[in-house]
Amino acid sequence: CTPLHYAAEWNLPHTLSVLLEIGNAGLSPENNHGKTALAIAKSRGHPECVAVISQEMLRREDTEAKEKEKRAQVMDDQARQVAAAALPSDTPDHYHTKLTWTALVKLTSIL
Repeated sequence: CTPLHYAAEWNLPHTLSVLLEIGNAGLSPENNHGKTALAIAKSRGHPECVAVISQEMLRREDTEAKEKEKRAQVMDDQARQVAAAALPSDTPDHYHTKLTWTALVKLTSIL
């Protein structure tokens, strides 16, 4: 059992809040009987404890989603930078290709 389990069992919503906020306690550990703190609070009929734990679960899911979105944005930005670096610049060969293409277009328009 963790302190979170005891707080849920003894109907201590304020203690749950403190443990979740300061200790960043894990929400999914199970006690010796295979129950999480949320399951204990529900089975004991402690709606305030259920609410505290449920709100923290939602907050963490939201935080994880935002962090995942940030990581994806960083990866997209890095991919764009790599792609931009890989694009041909106006090197002599690239410039020659442009001139050749322009000459071909002009030649075909005359014919």
